[in-house]
Amino acid sequence: MRLHSFSFLSRFAPATTTALVAAPLVLAGCSAKWSAVDGDGDGVTLAQGDCDDGKDGADIFPDAPETWYDGVDSDCSGGSDFDKDGDGVAAAGYTDEDGVEGTDCWDDPDHVPTDFTASTGMTQLAAADVYPDAEDAWYDDIDANCDGASDFDQDEDGYDSALWPTSDGVYGDDCYDVADEDCVTYDGTESDCSYPVSGPFQGDPLDAADIHPTADDEWYDGTDQDCAGNNDFDQDGDGFESYAECDDLDPLVYPNPDVPEVWYNGIDENCDGNDADQDLDGYLESGYAGGYEHDTAYYKEGDCWDDPADVGDWTPINGFARVTSEVVNPGVDETWYDGLDEDCAGDDDFDQDADGYETDSWRNQDGLYGDDCDDEAGDTNPGAVDAWYDGIDADCAGNNDYDSDGDGYGLDGSGLGDDCDDTDRLVSPAGTETCATAYDDDCDGDTNDLNAVSCTVRYYDGDADTYGTTSSECRCSAAGDYDATVSTDCDDASSTDHPGATETVGNQDDENCDGGELCYDDDDNDGYLDATADTRTSTDTDCLDANEGTNTDPTTDCDDADSGDHPGATETVGNADDEDCDGGEICYDDDDNDGYLDTTADTRTSTDTDCSDSNEGLNTDPTTDCDDTDSGDHPGASETTGNRDDEDCDGGEFCYNDDEDDGWLDTTGDTR
Repeated sequence: MRLHSFSFLSRFAPATTTALVAAPLVLAGCSAKWSAVDGDGDGVTLAQGDCDDGKDGADIFPDAPETWYDGVDSDCSGGSDFDKDGDGVAAAGYTDEDGVEGTDCWDDPDHVPTDFTASTGMTQLAAADVYPDAEDAWYDDIDANCDGASDFDQDEDGYDSALWPTSDGVYGDDCYDVADEDCVTYDGTESDCSYPVSGPFQGDPLDAADIHPTADDEWYDGTDQDCAGNNDFDQDGDGFESYAECDDLDPLVYPNPDVPEVWYNGIDENCDGNDADQDLDGYLESGYAGGYEHDTAYYKEGDCWDDPADVGDWTPINGFARVTSEVVNPGVDETWYDGLDEDCAGDDDFDQDADGYETDSWRNQDGLYGDDCDDEAGDTNPGAVDAWYDGIDADCAGNNDYDSDGDGYGLDGSGLGDDCDDTDRLVSPAGTETCATAYDDDCDGDTNDLNAVSCTVRYYDGDADTYGTTSSECRCSAAGDYDATVSTDCDDASSTDHPGATETVGNQDDENCDGGELCYDDDDNDGYLDATADTRTSTDTDCLDANEGTNTDPTTDCDDADSGDHPGATETVGNADDEDCDGGEICYDDDDNDGYLDTTADTRTSTDTDCSDSNEGLNTDPTTDCDDTDSGDHPGASETTGNRDDEDCDGGEFCYNDDEDDGWLDTTGDTR
């Protein structure tokens, strides 16, 4: 029997499979020798490595030409058909056998794209070296990690490095392109990542991304931040750094002794350090407002004559010698009364003591004398206050220095009399004492004597309540206890007692001096006041008369019309009156509420005073109830025959007749 190998292989090796299938051994004819079958006729059996021996797999066998990215493993290598360079990442634009989208930006090892050609002098990478997450070497013009970023912009500031050319030989214009974590300087050496890197005026540290052609350059920090290639310490580009010249903003201003100085214009044209000291006396022209900053250790301000050729008004008077500009400045000593301001102080040359008055010894520029009698003493002038009795005419008035008020009397011991106040012409031994002044007008030793002119009658006020007694003195002002202007105080020992004072109720004191006292009402005269605190006016001040109460009496009377009702009074049982004012009444028990009390006279406390509530009885109720638990039993109640209950409380029961005592009553219903 012959076995047909084609039908057998077609069952076990479909044309699209990529897995190796164990090759069955098939008998050739009826021989005892076995041989492998080549189902697709490509010359390779499954046993020899054919990964697809089906009828459609003739193009699929080991070493067959591979057609990439068609999803078929034509050479039976077992690798992904979407990863030609074998770097483990499928090519961008394809989805691999597992459904994963490819991201490899260079997957063909047989072709080097223009975008992946290394720059001159840099190592050329292979396709397998290029894939996402690969380590990217900067400046080789190859995007090794497929991130799409510029390979020449390491600091990511948008500008390519000026140190490395692309594969086309093009250089960028970023003069500093290192990554912050690398911190590489211009010459490729490592640094401490601190910027600016040099210079005497270093500023704050910069990031590499802050250095690029369009950045704003901070001058004098040692960093060429805008990559302009100029000297960071020569802003005006005149070849002199800022520390070596006087104006680094003007290229026409730099150290040059051949340039003439234009004085006082705020520009030091020749950078000799002097723009406003023409006479070289060390002082700048007064009011100089130039922009040049002079050496303050040498130059001072305030020179009032700086141009030697400008003599102007600098001609002396009063016979003094002529001077020159270099001896006119704030540092020289002033020559007084020559009409010149040598020390530039701006003061009056004829007022040496600066008291505002010119001397009376020298003529001024107008030919006039002043009126200061001592121009070396600032406290001596016509406007000064004369310190009397020191022998100095401080106000230059020429008067007697021992009679300041000019009344002809001097102070005691002056030899001019016994004036007790030499500042007031009206005060002297010849003066008249008056209340219009607060001092001793007549110098008799007493200030404002009794009965002086314009005195006021004042009354003795011992308790200082402004109300006095009838004792009086005529005084200029209050003194001691004589300070009251009225004499109507009824109690000069108490400051709270006087006309118009507030009356305190019931304290037995006539505070307002009206002759009576305001007392509390005690209408029943039991010593207890009701809570309304009603008042009445007494004819005296003791509040002890009939119907009067004091402020020490308790205000707890519950009935001020009944002297028997007050706290502590004896309570009468059942009279519907709260004698002790405790808010309740003691009532008799009427347990069955029939209006009759039993003979025991039991009591209970009511919550009110009427004894009319349930189980309460009055002392007017009869105490003849024979059964206080049954409201049907009481005197006058209807008797029920033969019920063995004494309803009318007469001591007996009304019974039926049982004459033969046999327990049976006759039909007549006779009773006994």
